[in-house]
Amino acid sequence: GFLKAPQFSAGLVGQSSIEGCKHVIEAMQQGQGGVPEAVVWVSIRSEMVVYLQGEPYVLRALAHPDEPFDRHVDDGEELADLEDELKAEVEEEIRRQRGRLLVHDSSFQARWLSLEDGSV
Repeated sequence: GFLKAPQFSAGLVGQSSIEGCKHVIEAMQQGQGGVPEAVVWVSIRSEMVVYLQGEPYVLRALAHPDEPFDRHVDDGEELADLEDELKAEVEEEIRRQRGRLLVHDSSFQARWLSLEDGSV
């Protein structure tokens, strides 16, 4: 969900899908002041995320699937490096599984995704 603070040119959003990001930018462009010169997107998350079929997925420990993966990250560059490593590992797993990847949704239900090369 996207929350817009009408008294400010600002909004709040959780970890969004790629499509959700596009909707947020569109909403920001329809503010009272018209189309802004720029939109600044600030993320304060500190856990790795990878996008599969446009949806965000985060890494979880098997023993604690309802908690963030226990990896303290101090800065955005370190997080980006870890996400690049995660992406490479996910792509390798997709190749090993011949185009499939086992994921769990927010209700901990497992399901297979069919993915093509370059879709991560």
